Amino acid sequence: MPAITLTDLTVRNLKPVAGKRVTYLCKSLKGFGVRITENGVKTFVLTDGEDRKRVKLRDVGIIRLAEAREKAKGLSLNNRIDGKESGGVQERKERIGRSASRSDRQV
Repeated sequence: MPAITLTDLTVRNLKPVAGKRVTYLCKSLKGFGVRITENGVKTFVLTDGEDRKRVKLRDVGIIRLAEAREKAKGLSLNNRIDGKESGGVQERKERIGRSASRSDRQV
């Protein structure tokens, strides 16, 4: 999967590859990209999480690049907050809670 700088102009100028579905990844946002089918259908996608699951955000033209990027940031952040990634925020909150309850008992 090629990594490129995604702008409105680059997304508009992406061309289909005969016989292949290609995903162009964004250099500035990990996991975010544009998938283009051999028929020329362009879709914003996000690949995130430990299992590297790909999520379709919306088709290009239905949603703008800036909106798709914000949606991808939100989804990626939600995965981290929900503790779906190892060492996630939720896991750290639980550890902090356990250590706080231990310190309460020591007083």
